[in-house]
Amino acid sequence: MTKPSYASLRNQGTRILAKGESVSNDSFCTRRNNNDLIIGPTGAGKTRYYVKPNLLQASESLIITDTKGSLYEEVGPALHEAGYRVLLLDLTNPRRSIGYNPFDFIHCDEVTGRYDQKDIATMAEILYGGQSNRQDPYWDDAAKGVLRSLIACLLEGTRKKDHRIKNLIRLLEKIQAGGEGAKKSEYEKLMEKLRHDDPQSYAAAQYYLALNERVARTAGSVKMILGAQLSQYDSEEIACILDQKTRLNIRSIAKRKTALFVTISDMDRAHDKLANLFYAQALQELCRYADRECRDHCLPIPVRFILDDFATNARIPDFDKHISVIRSRGIAVSIILQSLTQLDGMYGEAAARTIVNGCDTILYLGGQDLSTANYIGTRTDLPDYDILTMPLDRAWLLLRGEKPRLVRRYELTEHPRYSCLGEKNGDAAAGGAQDRLDKKLEMAG
Repeated sequence: MTKPSYASLRNQGTRILAKGESVSNDSFCTRRNNNDLIIGPTGAGKTRYYVKPNLLQASESLIITDTKGSLYEEVGPALHEAGYRVLLLDLTNPRRSIGYNPFDFIHCDEVTGRYDQKDIATMAEILYGGQSNRQDPYWDDAAKGVLRSLIACLLEGTRKKDHRIKNLIRLLEKIQAGGEGAKKSEYEKLMEKLRHDDPQSYAAAQYYLALNERVARTAGSVKMILGAQLSQYDSEEIACILDQKTRLNIRSIAKRKTALFVTISDMDRAHDKLANLFYAQALQELCRYADRECRDHCLPIPVRFILDDFATNARIPDFDKHISVIRSRGIAVSIILQSLTQLDGMYGEAAARTIVNGCDTILYLGGQDLSTANYIGTRTDLPDYDILTMPLDRAWLLLRGEKPRLVRRYELTEHPRYSCLGEKNGDAAAGGAQDRLDKKLEMAG
């Protein structure tokens, strides 16, 4: 039988799951997807026993959540030596980060000249964030509508160099809560011009659906709510990332072996929404590239997202739908969280179940959460008590199509490439490698 030509699905690499337990990345061979779910509380060793060993495997392009910035420093030099292009999107220290402008990934139809409304809606949804008024969703819905209008207005009415998040705030300032009989605001005049030039203008349509400046209280409240949500992006630090001339090309990650570390703070959640927007756009961009430009609709180099602290900072719209369809495109995810309860709280019970069911590999490192223990107990046919009192050096490995196994955790020091890590070579050697890596960062971008 002739093997399919899906190059990235025939990935010859392997993932390390436990001591003596590895699984092939060749999903045609395993007949499973390559999505992993890693569950364990703080201190359980999710990074040491799973993340670091699989980074050292160096078998696919990688997008890695790095909540403390330590993975870039410890593993980045080792990946560079393995031939990877190593990039850093650092939201905690933007001055050393590669550039990222979300407007770069809102697509325009070459035939019609119209921007993708779904891309605009996704950007608006994530930049706005959660509901600020749960009792009356009208205000949030109206603010999101205005934000969609602002984004579309920049795209439709300004030059590409002006497509910046900070300019959304400048446009918002042109909206006035004038009330009945007041003069039209600058923004309302701009909407009238856009609608006159193009009756199908998305910016104008969203504006007139969401806002009436003649009702002063409504317009003032919406402007205030939206201004509060956007103000966090109007800082000099964030401008270092958003306004750089040399910026990230997401598609290149699937064309050349790349490790992109996304550094976000596990203490300060101010930039979580920008990180979430990046993850959402990266998934969409890679899927779009696979569907429209790649042989067999599959990426030439497989890409894995390693999403640490997934249920505390990453709220990716429609992720439960994405996880069901990314396999055929050569994309996989490693979801790392503390408990299933955490996932329920972030995504809702139905979506959380879909996400869990979308992972053919589950590694449970223990914990105190009763709901998670009950799920693992059901899968292993054991009482919750046995799950909760599992020895600290063991883990439950659940592979679709196989019986659950109680396994020993993988010892990082046994990895063949462990000597490449900074912890093996000492801080001085690691620092020297890090300095060399930082110098190459701009060139690599």
